[in-house]
Amino acid sequence: MIVAVVAGRGKAMKSEEIDSIWRHFDSVFEYLSGKLQQVADSQGLLLEGQRRIEGRLQEIEDQLTTMQTVVFAEVDGRITAVEKVVGSLVVRLERLETRPN
Repeated sequence: MIVAVVAGRGKAMKSEEIDSIWRHFDSVFEYLSGKLQQVADSQGLLLEGQRRIEGRLQEIEDQLTTMQTVVFAEVDGRITAVEKVVGSLVVRLERLETRPN
């Protein structure tokens, strides 16, 4: 029988008690290892989800940029058309003003 002295207690421990403590530590270690693995797996899933969301947000941003370009081009075309109409109206008005009564 192996006898160990517990520090600070001055109490001798039997080999069976030491083995029991080691088994307990082994059980706790296995339990904690499993929990840590679950945390690591969950973290991986969260990162994967975050990457998918970021990718989707980038796609949406690209689509919005394209739509913005198209809308601005359409507005620019409409402004140009209005400028032409206003220009022709100005010419007609000037003719009317310069025409003798």
